[in-house]
Amino acid sequence: MSSGLPFSDREKAFIRENAYRLSWGDIANRLGKMFPEDNGGSRQKSSVRSFVIRERARTETKKAEIPILVHVDIVTLATKLGYRKTDLQVILHDRLREMSSNRQ
Repeated sequence: MSSGLPFSDREKAFIRENAYRLSWGDIANRLGKMFPEDNGGSRQKSSVRSFVIRERARTETKKAEIPILVHVDIVTLATKLGYRKTDLQVILHDRLREMSSNRQ
């Protein structure tokens, strides 16, 4: 059951820290346990995902996209972890950025 309440500042900070590290469902479950006074003890994974997508859209400008091949095993694993195919682009981008900063 969803709380229907807007995310608190504490919840937003937790989501930002853990987006693409934990699945949407894991984040939602932890929000319910960590901040029950902010959300009535529950959050939905779809709400967490929507929040992250809205945040990302505000901070990034649209750029040209080039299709790439992704092995079906990767998509299957991502799905099992609670991600969608569209999340793979963001995960790859964040990981490459992290790898790039570690080289410097």
